[in-house]
Amino acid sequence: MTATINGVIATRLRLSVPYSGPWFIDADLADDTPLEGAVAAEVLGSRLQGTVDPNASGTFGLQRSVRVVGGKNGWSKLVRARGYGDGVSAELVARDAARDAGEVLGDDLAFRAPQLGDAFARSAGTASKALEVAVGGFAWWVDFDGITRAAPTRAPHTPESGSYEILEFDRRSKVATIAVDRLDAIRVGSVLTERLDEPETVSSFELIVEPNRARVIAWCSRTAPATSEIGDLLQAIVRRTIDQKLWGRYRYRVINMAGDRVNLQSMRPAAGVPDLISIKMTPGIAGAHAVLAKGAEVRVMFDEGDPALPEVVGFGGKEAPGHVPESLTLCGSELQGARQGDMVELPMVGVSVVFDVPPGGTGVPLPMSTNTPYLLSFNPLVPPTLLLAASAYGFVATGSPKVKL
Repeated sequence: MTATINGVIATRLRLSVPYSGPWFIDADLADDTPLEGAVAAEVLGSRLQGTVDPNASGTFGLQRSVRVVGGKNGWSKLVRARGYGDGVSAELVARDAARDAGEVLGDDLAFRAPQLGDAFARSAGTASKALEVAVGGFAWWVDFDGITRAAPTRAPHTPESGSYEILEFDRRSKVATIAVDRLDAIRVGSVLTERLDEPETVSSFELIVEPNRARVIAWCSRTAPATSEIGDLLQAIVRRTIDQKLWGRYRYRVINMAGDRVNLQSMRPAAGVPDLISIKMTPGIAGAHAVLAKGAEVRVMFDEGDPALPEVVGFGGKEAPGHVPESLTLCGSELQGARQGDMVELPMVGVSVVFDVPPGGTGVPLPMSTNTPYLLSFNPLVPPTLLLAASAYGFVATGSPKVKL
């Protein structure tokens, strides 16, 4: 039995196909032909599209070994932090991660939730982590054609009768050793029944091809699994509890206001958090809202560590730049406050002015502007009286000794 990579014969080849993630090949080549970049492997009648991993390939003496990773070998690449706002679709985050990684996504991707939220913070890390957040815990994998796909579970598969032979099966570890002539005889999701008391479903497998034989080592379960081996399970737990959560408070700088929300710039990119767009404020005082000054320092937290729930929860103190907001609204009121020394207006104040007109007087001087409404009373029994309807102006003399505006 032979297997080749770009036409170069492999004297021994091991293909590893996990439940979630990219497949990879480790192969010893028959000659010293160098391989790099995108390659095609021919393995037991199937063609696999992958990319040589230079970090796991090389020579020892005259023996050249090569590792080929499914797709573009990009899901392990580090991507920068990135912020999203104004409604964030899971597909947008997934396709951005694929583009940054150089990978290709299928058109039939499945997502646990179509929307990740009004805003979302993609933290710095591997591209695969960003994809896992986008699909929401669904299975994702790289097919043999190099295309990345995602679904709630791997689809079940019924192998053709006679296409495989189970040589050994360990009931305790659920590991089967299987003889095959073709790679497509067994896949993740294959339901095995031959010589078994009950059906077993393949959750992951390795194919070992040598000159005189081919063997599949398959890890199985009674039901369709959500993961494969114990190592995959532990890794998934770590990812869910640490990698995909954003704990703590992060320092940001105000770029500008976006309506009642705010656009922010990360003050320390090394923290692994991106700039954020259209983030709401939760200041901690009921009924308070501020129009923040440009350049002001704020503190951002993510509710329950969820990167889709960023909120401004704190503001810089007296020594911080821009700590005084452009305006501050309390209790949602349109009423305005006045400071000591501010001029104030008392609208429509009624004022009566009594004039003492001496006998024989000819007129009454009017100490007012010509556009001020007035009424002059002429009653022979009382002195002439002028009634004014006008605004009075003054200055605030005293205020609360405990409150300053």
